[in-house]
Amino acid sequence: MMSEEKKSVHDKTVEKVLEPLKKTYGIEYFSYCQYHGNECKIFCSDTTAYSGFLADKNSFMPADVSPKNSVLDWNMYCSAEYLDYIRKRYHNPAGLITFVLRHDETYAEHVAISASANSAELMSKLQSSPQIRNDIIAHIRNQIHFNKKQIKPIIFYREISKDESTNTN
Repeated sequence: MMSEEKKSVHDKTVEKVLEPLKKTYGIEYFSYCQYHGNECKIFCSDTTAYSGFLADKNSFMPADVSPKNSVLDWNMYCSAEYLDYIRKRYHNPAGLITFVLRHDETYAEHVAISASANSAELMSKLQSSPQIRNDIIAHIRNQIHFNKKQIKPIIFYREISKDESTNTN
């Protein structure tokens, strides 16, 4: 459990990262995930929401999807129960999108975002302007890798079954 002082620092850091994304695109939540073998590192703006995702047995990690999918709607990998939880937590967000940046046998990387209901046009903006998608991804990556007051990752290990490691679907 995070101490109140550490939680306050984390919340302030997250707020600074989210501020330009919220102002420009209505983004209220993000996560940045890296998978290297069976080690998973997740940097997220809302640790409670992501802990709920990890605990949900009916949702699965977006890195397990086909590498051909570069932009995913959350309903492709989240359970209906988890989506309902997120919609209530963020007051029915319109944009629940994940970008699969890289996926191969040894490494995967993705960015997930949730946008407020007043940003219903975000998906069409992302599809019509790859530059917007690139700006969002670059901002999050830069904050994770180069911000002196970095957001701390959630690190865990997952078992990879023989079938899963060879499955690209």
